[in-house]
Amino acid sequence: MTDSNAPSGSTTSRDGRDCSAFQRALRQFINNLPEKSKKGALIQACTSGGNAVTAESINECIRRVEERRTSRHKIEKFLSPVVRVLRAYDGVINSLVSVDPMPTALIWGALKVVIDGVDRFTSLFETIRTELVTLTVQITHINEYEDLYGKSEEMQNILCKSYINMFRFWHQVDKECGRCRAIVFSFRNTKLQKIIDNLQSNVDHIKEQGSIIEARRAEDERQRGRVEASKADQGRIETRHSFQEVRAEQQKERRDYYYSATQSWIGLQEWNEANNCIRHRNNLNARQRGTCDWLARHSVYSGWQNGITNPSIFWLHSPPGFGKTFLCSHALQLIKDSDPHVAVTYHFYREEHHTGCETLRILAGQLLECYGKHSTQVDEKLYLQTQRRTCSLENIQELITILVESLPRTYFFIDGLDQEVSPHSRWTEALTVLDFLVRLSMKSPDKVRIWCSSQSQPCIREKLKDVIMFDIKDQLGVRDDVTLYLSRVMSRYYPELDQEADEKDRLLEHLQKRVDGNFLFASLMIDDLEEEAGSLTDLQEFIKQGDLPKTWDDFYRKKFEKIAPPMRRLAYNVFALVAFARRPLRVKELREAVGLLQSKTPHSPKAADMPLIRRLRQLFSPMIEVQIGGSDHDLDDSPCRLFHSTVGNFLMKNSDVLGHNLPITRRIIADACLGYLSQSRYAELLTVSGGEWCDIRGENMDQHQFLLYAAKYWDKHLDHVPESEELHRHVQTFITSSNFQTCIQVQSLGVEHKFAVFGRYGDEDNQAYPLRVFPQWFTKDQSIPSKQGAKLCRDYHRFVHDWRHLLAGEVGEIDRCWWAALGPRNFLSRWHGRYTSFIYQADEDAHHGSWQDYDGVSMSSDQLKRLRLHSRYNDSLEFICEHWSLPVGDRAPILEKKQTISAHAKATNWFLYSKYSGDESTLRIGAAAPAMFSPDCRFLRIGAQLFALDDQGTYVAMPGPHVESEPYPADVEVFAFSQRYAVVTRRRNTKNTNQRATRDRKNNDFNKRIKEETNSVAPVSEGGDDEESSADSESDFSYASSVDSADRAYETWSECSTEYEDDFEDDVIAPWTVPVDGDSSDSSGLESEGNMSDADQSEEPGSESVSEDADFPTSAVVGYGHWHSDDEDYDLEGEGTHHQIRLARRPWTRGPRDPQVSLTVFNTECSPPSRIFYFSYKVSSMIFASPPVVHPSEPLVVWPLGGGEVLFADFVANTYFLRKLRPSTRYTKHVFMKCHFSSCGLYLHMASLEVQRKPASTSQRNAERDPLKIALLVSTYRICGHKTTKSPPTLIHRVKVHMGFAKSLSVSELPYTLTWMPTELYFTCSSKVLRVYRIRLFKNPDRLDKTWGEHDVLMPKRTIFLPGTASQRKVYYFPPVVGSTKARVIVGSEVRAYDVEMDENLFGGQHDNIPRGVPEQVDALGVDLSPPIGCYLDETDDFGGWANSNNCLDIPEALGIGKLDRRRERFDYEDDCDCSSSNLDDPTPSFKPVTAWICSK
Repeated sequence: MTDSNAPSGSTTSRDGRDCSAFQRALRQFINNLPEKSKKGALIQACTSGGNAVTAESINECIRRVEERRTSRHKIEKFLSPVVRVLRAYDGVINSLVSVDPMPTALIWGALKVVIDGVDRFTSLFETIRTELVTLTVQITHINEYEDLYGKSEEMQNILCKSYINMFRFWHQVDKECGRCRAIVFSFRNTKLQKIIDNLQSNVDHIKEQGSIIEARRAEDERQRGRVEASKADQGRIETRHSFQEVRAEQQKERRDYYYSATQSWIGLQEWNEANNCIRHRNNLNARQRGTCDWLARHSVYSGWQNGITNPSIFWLHSPPGFGKTFLCSHALQLIKDSDPHVAVTYHFYREEHHTGCETLRILAGQLLECYGKHSTQVDEKLYLQTQRRTCSLENIQELITILVESLPRTYFFIDGLDQEVSPHSRWTEALTVLDFLVRLSMKSPDKVRIWCSSQSQPCIREKLKDVIMFDIKDQLGVRDDVTLYLSRVMSRYYPELDQEADEKDRLLEHLQKRVDGNFLFASLMIDDLEEEAGSLTDLQEFIKQGDLPKTWDDFYRKKFEKIAPPMRRLAYNVFALVAFARRPLRVKELREAVGLLQSKTPHSPKAADMPLIRRLRQLFSPMIEVQIGGSDHDLDDSPCRLFHSTVGNFLMKNSDVLGHNLPITRRIIADACLGYLSQSRYAELLTVSGGEWCDIRGENMDQHQFLLYAAKYWDKHLDHVPESEELHRHVQTFITSSNFQTCIQVQSLGVEHKFAVFGRYGDEDNQAYPLRVFPQWFTKDQSIPSKQGAKLCRDYHRFVHDWRHLLAGEVGEIDRCWWAALGPRNFLSRWHGRYTSFIYQADEDAHHGSWQDYDGVSMSSDQLKRLRLHSRYNDSLEFICEHWSLPVGDRAPILEKKQTISAHAKATNWFLYSKYSGDESTLRIGAAAPAMFSPDCRFLRIGAQLFALDDQGTYVAMPGPHVESEPYPADVEVFAFSQRYAVVTRRRNTKNTNQRATRDRKNNDFNKRIKEETNSVAPVSEGGDDEESSADSESDFSYASSVDSADRAYETWSECSTEYEDDFEDDVIAPWTVPVDGDSSDSSGLESEGNMSDADQSEEPGSESVSEDADFPTSAVVGYGHWHSDDEDYDLEGEGTHHQIRLARRPWTRGPRDPQVSLTVFNTECSPPSRIFYFSYKVSSMIFASPPVVHPSEPLVVWPLGGGEVLFADFVANTYFLRKLRPSTRYTKHVFMKCHFSSCGLYLHMASLEVQRKPASTSQRNAERDPLKIALLVSTYRICGHKTTKSPPTLIHRVKVHMGFAKSLSVSELPYTLTWMPTELYFTCSSKVLRVYRIRLFKNPDRLDKTWGEHDVLMPKRTIFLPGTASQRKVYYFPPVVGSTKARVIVGSEVRAYDVEMDENLFGGQHDNIPRGVPEQVDALGVDLSPPIGCYLDETDDFGGWANSNNCLDIPEALGIGKLDRRRERFDYEDDCDCSSSNLDDPTPSFKPVTAWICSK
């Protein structure tokens, strides 16, 4: 019901239990008021009004009252206590509000009524101040107890009484205020004090009740605790069971995963199930009940089975037809059923040829299945040994050994060894299996038992002469089985014989003598009797007359003679195909092949030419067996084979059994394969339609049943066909036709490992061999046809050598191959492809390449020069130089001229570049190439001698500087020309200790490689050697003694006076602020130079140590980027005020062993040319392939020196300055730094290749190192227009590209090329696919193509395949030129491997093992090495345009990356290490530079 006196919105039930304590108290208070009183007057006054009464409204009331009263009395002294009470009471009011909104209205409303009554009683607040303070305390206690125990019914009743007393208090205050008049009556607070006492009593009751409730709660908590403890115990039990179940499930999942992964690694499960298992089941089903049981009772066999007799190898043999295979299946099934714990594996040798490894894989798969049945889990070691290795012969043998050791006993059953006797290659593979099993049984004779069953061949008898031999030919059990078989068959065919037992026994005896215990002969005889004898009388007469065949040949000849003449041509084809197939043909394959052979239009046969299945059924029985399911559809997809090997032997000896004009020979299946591939529908490549490969008629490739077999075996069947001129011509016509191109495509799509290379087991040289693809007789002799065939074979191997990766990838799109790039004399070059390719080779010139071939490609790609050493006689050298031009458009290159260049070894210092021992030459690793061209191909260097193009486009020796001139360097690395100035440079070690590098003729790993066996040098980004090399003092330079002081350059630079807007102006924090330990870092994978003591030189690779303190981030060393690490988070120890780092134990200083670089500039207009500038400098570390560049209009040369330092030299003013480019990450070194000036001369571009590898800790020293992380940093700098040669350039743009990872990187033949364009850089990697990065050089997008968007790096959208050898050759990419829409890709020459000589000091004794050139087995095949080749590509049509590359990396701001930093004053460890000390007794302590404290603020 609703109380009329209750505030609006307040509801209660009849018993009031739904109301809060405060609402109940309010209702009772109002109901208990006398009738004559103004019922609820105070309540109505408190809750009336539109706005709620708040503390702010109370303060406003006080202010108004004070203003009204100021004319009579000053009431501040009365109001100030009220204000203090209100402040004290504010917290209580807020607490009550959260429980019920009514207390707020009543309490604040009552206070407002009282304050309004100040006009009636001026001393009100002073009078009731004590009561107000007491009331505040009591209400605070009440509120707290209500929060704690308000849900208790007893507590609710006490709280209700407390609130009633509170209402009575305010009602009494209001009542007294109404009764009294100002100054006339006094305020009576006796009743107020009584109410306060009652309220105190309520509070005491509340406290007592709270104690009781607390005790009850404690008991309840204890009871709940006991219940929870019981539940927890039960939960733990359930959890334990659940955990055990989960763990068991996890173990089962892990076991299943290990098992399936190991099974997948073994492979061949499908073949085993489809052949071995089916044959075994068929043998069991075909065995007559009651036969073969005698074997288990024979003492010889039972002794072997039970492990009683030794050796553990059992050889059951007999002539063909005595049931050896049936006995094998029966014996292995008998062992399986008798003891389920043993492992039984088996293999039936038949027509299919398996290598030894494949056979062992079949056995291993069965062993693993047995292992899985008997073991609850797969050993993790077993799993790891399979997953970390390839499935080679040695590894599969090891796996079988492990499995055998894990099983209680293992039986190996091998049947049909005689099937592998011929040819010899098959017997060799079978011996691989047999020898391994014999070794296994000798090692564990109690655990391994081996069964072999075969015919008795001499080679088998010799191999198994020491084992248990068991000849079953004369065994009574066999004869009894044959008798049982004949008895049952005769009873089935002639049931009336069962009524005449004596006659039946007489006939059986007669037949038994004839078959002589041979099951096969008995079954054939029964078939013959069934055809000849239609009644019992006929049977008796037939046997008495002795018309039964006496030999195998008689029986088979009789069967063939019974074939009707109209069926003989069909039988002629069918039996030839089935008998000589290299694997069992499926019926649908057989039908297609026969249809082709019988077709009147073999180039375009029809489906109607194929024989009907019912016709084939008539021919099959009994000499061809088919594994069918019953229907014709099942028959069409079923394999068929000769039912016994004796049929094949008969056909080999009696090929004319169907007539002299129908000889059953191997030529039939060879013609079928070759004719099938020569069909007109294969004259063009297969294409993809609807996701399927189709021929030119639109027919799905899967509908061509005989296609895969013909593509795989066509040449193998021709091996056994006698060679003839006609056949030779036929084969050559096919090979040179476009049908052979389709054949290669089909092989790529459907023939496994057709283009792989193979090795021989035990071959110490690891020689690799490709598969033979042409008939043996096609290339074997020296006749003219065979020579032509050998030429075709070499051309084919040249093609596969280049494109094996595409063919083996099952891509099928062989039109992507660069056919024309194979050379004009290669027959495959006439085939059509998707791209227009070309080769830099004249039709009449197809010389074999050599290692001394040198290419030069001009920056515009329109010129290519090719130099090769033609002959050497004593000190005379003769080179052939080819001058090629590439016209605009999709045109082939033109050979402009061939030039013979004669040079002298002394004039070129040739023997400094290439050393000879007889006719063998060696090159020094890391040294300059013996010959090279300038970027524009206008100049050529041979040794140290320079040549230039004259007006006729011929290279002539430049007059003037030569090696005999004193200022001219003896060995020149790179050179540059600008107008009349020539710049030559060299990089060398002052100590030139060379050692012969042993060439690995197995893998051709001979070049210098960035490898992990290096001496420790400080990484550039960590300071170390760079810290020292940044202190560029004049004393660090060395000069030739013949150069006077006037020629000496001096270091000078000035700031550019031109104002430029520089986005990187604040990005100037240098990385060389703090020195670090030069020995504590690692350049694993990079060269080691400098800072090597004698002890360092004598250490073996890998023996050097790395300081345990080397592994700290750059941020803790150099203090850059506000202690920010660029590629991982780094927590500084301590509170952030000081951080400890390691200083150099032995600071790097330039010494006599350090690499030295020099640059010389000549004025070529003088006669003789004079040296006008010379610079020599010792660097901390080497860089490679970093030539100098000359400004297009100013006498400024820029040359990267090494260690990040770059030389800027004004060679006319004879001044220079150095700047330093820091690597972008820590543990990083520069490999090369290539510079390029824009054509306007206003910008300098710099591309730096960086390699990064974290140094190995002591525990990781012998572990496999992390790969090198390779990145390219491209920076653009603005050149000062007023002080071009004096002012350092300003960084305006930078891009960083991630180039991937590599275990090592060749610095002798870096696999990268750069193509500079006005606004872009094309960076190309040597790879089997086109990897080109299009990098913009300016950040202003208005100057670039709209395709860039917001990106800085682009890559082709589609994959473009390159020749496989392109991964070891230079690859150049040139964008479309004016007048053409096609880009150009040029792949440099392929060279032979060569011996090298290694400079120990230059590279710290490292080996550069990236193979340069082709493998030796290619030379053994007579393959011509490829000259430079190329291809035209449309950037839109061919690779789909350009897309953003995800390889673009973010560069942290404010780290100085890309900034060319100025020199800094060097820290001298002897003079500058003057540290203060708190020890006053030792004001000048001696410090060792081991540790330092760096303040972070």
